[in-house]
Amino acid sequence: MKPSGIPYLDFAWNPGGFGCTKRCPTCWAERQTHGQAAPQCPQCKRFEVHFHPERLGLLGKIKEAAVVGVQFVGDLFDPARSRKEIFSVLDACDRAFWQTHVFLTQRYEIAFMLLREWSASRNMQLAKATWWIGTTCHNQDELNHAADLFGNDQPAGERGQRTRWNWWVSAEPLRGPIMINGRPRPSLVVLGADNQASEPYNIAWHRQSAEAFTRAGVLVYMKQLWLPGHEFPQNRLVKELSEFPADLRVRQLPWRLVTKENP
Repeated sequence: MKPSGIPYLDFAWNPGGFGCTKRCPTCWAERQTHGQAAPQCPQCKRFEVHFHPERLGLLGKIKEAAVVGVQFVGDLFDPARSRKEIFSVLDACDRAFWQTHVFLTQRYEIAFMLLREWSASRNMQLAKATWWIGTTCHNQDELNHAADLFGNDQPAGERGQRTRWNWWVSAEPLRGPIMINGRPRPSLVVLGADNQASEPYNIAWHRQSAEAFTRAGVLVYMKQLWLPGHEFPQNRLVKELSEFPADLRVRQLPWRLVTKENP
């Protein structure tokens, strides 16, 4: 458990360590397994899906109402991860009820199925109000698919309540403009360029997307952009809000940060 380098989180908690079977070519998490700051765990270094049960108790040591990113250096809902491990992480989050827990997955169907299964097995009738389920959506098709799952009400339980998870979207990197297109809306969309300049990039995609979501009443958080420079390299990655074009200086969040200034 440590302070998070992700600007919209307070802490990072990774009971599953580094590892993912998707192996995206520009994965920022896998790049962290190399170099001087590389993790000591051999499986983390190999970016294999595995588990660190000794980390389950760390979450409860944070006593303030902080925002905790859950398993951001690997997908909690990876198909190579056991149901028992996933449920033990969700149980730990449930016990630390005073915190806000932020999840992020590319495995939409698995996450949706297991969150429903976990809720039913714990006899929970309502989705956790302090849990934010994020889906990584690079393009319109992925956003549509995530909206069809997490943007709709879940079936009514035994007591007749219909529930909906807090759903947010991480569009990093954005590979084209994304719009609502008549589907359910997320509560938040985080827009950002990839750390690697090799990714296709067009700042107009961010402008179009930010405008569309703002018009639809969705909170927008602009994380980082590639902007033209005057020296080599000609393009530079900009993370400071003050350096963004004026129309893209927006950082709204539905949760309140504790250890960082809330934008």
